[in-house]
Amino acid sequence: MKNKLVYKLDDYTRFKTLRETLVEIVNNVWSKKINNDKYIFQVRMENSTNDYFDYSNIKALVIVDGIMVQDHTILMNYDARTIESIKIVRNKYVYGEEIYQGIIEIFTKKGDFKLPYSKLGILNYDLPTPTKHIIYYKPKYDELDTNKHIPDFRYQLLWEPNITFQDLKTKEIEFFTSDVKGNFKLTLKGFTENGKEVSVEKNFIVE
Repeated sequence: MKNKLVYKLDDYTRFKTLRETLVEIVNNVWSKKINNDKYIFQVRMENSTNDYFDYSNIKALVIVDGIMVQDHTILMNYDARTIESIKIVRNKYVYGEEIYQGIIEIFTKKGDFKLPYSKLGILNYDLPTPTKHIIYYKPKYDELDTNKHIPDFRYQLLWEPNITFQDLKTKEIEFFTSDVKGNFKLTLKGFTENGKEVSVEKNFIVE
């Protein structure tokens, strides 16, 4: 973003709430009560001669740790002592169908800001933690294997998450069955070089 003003709060006297911090430290930004005890944050535009936009209720775009906050009221008493820095952009910004008078970008020290509630238009997702690279157990029995006497009760006989053929038309994959007898299913899924999905399933019996 161009013309960004950065306030690192450790460089200033700390205040308890975000509202107090905006009043005492951050220039060209203030809160305004609109109705039903609701507040919005506003930013004075560059080269503007009007202090408060002549009663305009156009609000700033407020982002905390990458999360857009639509209800500014929830931030009025937010603990400013947990905030690392505040960045201000004093230009109009268009996002979708909305026009904002400036941008207020807030970064907390831990980067763990969460909205305190859900409302219409806000969707909360529980994202799974990225799976770590797992090395699956793949025994290889040979004539000199000293572990042959140890029972093998695997139900998943083989897992190969990344198989490439490169210039080969066929590829041989070897694996050992376990001591579990019965019906097993072989599932192969992937994509061709042209992005076509491939899915094959076969059954086999271990006796």
